[in-house]
Amino acid sequence: MELYPDPVTHCDICRWWQVCDKRRRLDDHLSLVAGISSLQRVELKDWGIHTLEELSKVPIPIPHKPSRGSVETYLRIREQARVQFEGRIKEKAIYELLDLHAGFGLYKLPEPSPGDIFLDFEGDPFVGSSGLEYLTGWVEVESGAPEYHHIWAFDPVGEKAAFESFLDKVIHKLEKYPDLHIYHFGHYEPSALKRLMGRYATKEYEIDRLLRGKRFVDLAYYFETYP
Repeated sequence: MELYPDPVTHCDICRWWQVCDKRRRLDDHLSLVAGISSLQRVELKDWGIHTLEELSKVPIPIPHKPSRGSVETYLRIREQARVQFEGRIKEKAIYELLDLHAGFGLYKLPEPSPGDIFLDFEGDPFVGSSGLEYLTGWVEVESGAPEYHHIWAFDPVGEKAAFESFLDKVIHKLEKYPDLHIYHFGHYEPSALKRLMGRYATKEYEIDRLLRGKRFVDLAYYFETYP
């Protein structure tokens, strides 16, 4: 029995990822739909839908009742598949602007501050016994133009130094801009900071201050909750 190369977390560090990715693209696999979950792919296969193209052509209203989740979530990925399939045919990136809704999406974001920080971690969970956050990257906009900063870490000593250095910069900037926020996409960055705090027993006060001050802003939430 052949196992299909569905995308998994290990793909990020697997030497064979290009082979599996090529197979999925040749098959027009459902995982090519941006934002689709593994549970949604299973549900769609139960409906007899196996490719991005097939999903893009599902009638509206959707003629199925999902066993989990709402019809609206499946309508959203159906429309995402439609936009991607249209872009494939026209050989260019296609996008559509959603209608504005007060109280949703970008309307709910905090007011911008010159001190705002846009944070991204890159880590490898398979390094050593507890993984390694090997790249701390962030963008500052204090000068009016985006400025990228990064710190590499190749071992636990470097990881700890990067963690402490980044937090020192944030707290220093917070004194100057008390309205700043730290933007990230998904829960990974705050979770990684808390994990590093516990691992090295350092910067507890700084992390607590940022959490209590609600400085972290998860951009994924503002897009995923858009009607």
